[in-house]
Amino acid sequence: MAIIGLVFLSLFAQSKTTSTPIETQVKDEAKDQNTTKNADRLRETIEASPKLQLKQTELAIKLPDGQELGMVSWIARDSKTGVTWLIQRGEKADPVIAVDKDGRVVHSFGKGLYKIPHAIRLDGDGNV
Repeated sequence: MAIIGLVFLSLFAQSKTTSTPIETQVKDEAKDQNTTKNADRLRETIEASPKLQLKQTELAIKLPDGQELGMVSWIARDSKTGVTWLIQRGEKADPVIAVDKDGRVVHSFGKGLYKIPHAIRLDGDGNV
């Protein structure tokens, strides 16, 4: 068994091709050029993207009695319904909370499902 292993290792070592320093440099330069092209394409895409119109608005959240809002890590607003979805990290309220334009809770859920929620997103139809 040991002899077979040594023969295999010997054959494997002989079959391995090595690159010369110049070949390695050429490969590295090609990788760098590809990375630069990808970065340039991404930058162009970002710059060509439409800019979102932002309007700062205050929203006073009115949680049910006994609940407290923790640190809000992300919000998403449904422009069709005007509902704002929050992800919060407090222990005295559900982590996912949806509020109307007056700050009243219309939906909330997720207690015990998340440890440290980070983000929330809505699709084009307003689904979480």
